[in-house]
Amino acid sequence: MYTKKIAKIAEKNTSASKIKSKIFNAKSYLSASIFGIMTTMMTVVASATGGANNTNTWSTITGFLTTWIPRIGGAVIVFGLIQLGISFQQDNAEGKTRAIQVIIGGAIVAAVATMINTFMK
Repeated sequence: MYTKKIAKIAEKNTSASKIKSKIFNAKSYLSASIFGIMTTMMTVVASATGGANNTNTWSTITGFLTTWIPRIGGAVIVFGLIQLGISFQQDNAEGKTRAIQVIIGGAIVAAVATMINTFMK
């Protein structure tokens, strides 16, 4: 009777040790992969040549973003207003709440983009 219990305990310990070894192998593989990626990234040489050209590219990107992000925020506000109108028509309290959240979210996006536009120039 005791030998059967000991055999069951040994079997459980064996499967537990197999799981532990698999986890250890996975951790080792992950560590080696991260080390390899980090080593590869450290060999990249960074240089700052062509500064005027890079500044022009940055200005183009920020100009595009500061133009379109407030427009996207305005579109979200309009969408929220449409949702609010539909919610009032259907007398849907949850829909009204969600519509007001969308309107506030659009206003925040537009305000942050406008604020960034003010401070970036």
